[in-house]
Amino acid sequence: LLVIDLGTATTIDYLDSRGAYLGGVIIPGLKISAQALFERAAKLPPVALEFSPKILGTNTVSQMQSGLVQGYVAMLEGMITKIQKEIKKRPKIIITGGLGFLISPHLSYKNTFDPFLTLRGLELLSRNPSVRK
Repeated sequence: LLVIDLGTATTIDYLDSRGAYLGGVIIPGLKISAQALFERAAKLPPVALEFSPKILGTNTVSQMQSGLVQGYVAMLEGMITKIQKEIKKRPKIIITGGLGFLISPHLSYKNTFDPFLTLRGLELLSRNPSVRK
């Protein structure tokens, strides 16, 4: 199982079929990446994080949106491909986190978007008697 959490940082975590953690990746989040671009490239305006269906933008805003969002999708697809080669498996992919809704539909890999994955995990833990001790 690959869990991709698109929050302040983007994390990709790999778990085996029993739920044991086998490793992961931490990447700057999409909002942090966008904020760094706006702050460091003084002439570029802040833009809304929206999916642009075309890669090649025709103005500064559409070019930035494509670069940020399409670029992030491409980066994640590259990471998924590299992880699959490393582990020699094609695990199920679950997307969660605040920007999961934006990225999940555009990944070429089949995935499930679950905005409440963390809360579901906490609920399961709360039902485990050994955790409550």
